Amino acid sequence: MSYLAKTTSSNFMNRRFLAEDCAVSGAFEMFAGRWTTQVLFCVHFGINRFGLIKKRLPRISDQILGLRLALLLENRLISRKKIGEEQVYLVTARGEALLKILDDLAQWHSR
Repeated sequence: MSYLAKTTSSNFMNRRFLAEDCAVSGAFEMFAGRWTTQVLFCVHFGINRFGLIKKRLPRISDQILGLRLALLLENRLISRKKIGEEQVYLVTARGEALLKILDDLAQWHSR
């Protein structure tokens, strides 16, 4: 669990409790933060370098983009690979499985 909140804050402790108590809450914690799904979809569609993601999502700050990439890496939804001098991000099989669920969720929401 990566959060900006202090690990001793009641907000952090409540989120951790809920994630541990309910598998659905725990799953949502992996991608529920602002910008997280947008970053995941960017990587999925080949917008897979920091600068390219920043260009596609110009309103996200560098700090938040870095944090969201770290969260996706930590949760094994994306991986990082060095190609030449560049770092690129790739969606993992675990991330692809989540993308299918998110697509179903989006379709449900559209009904």
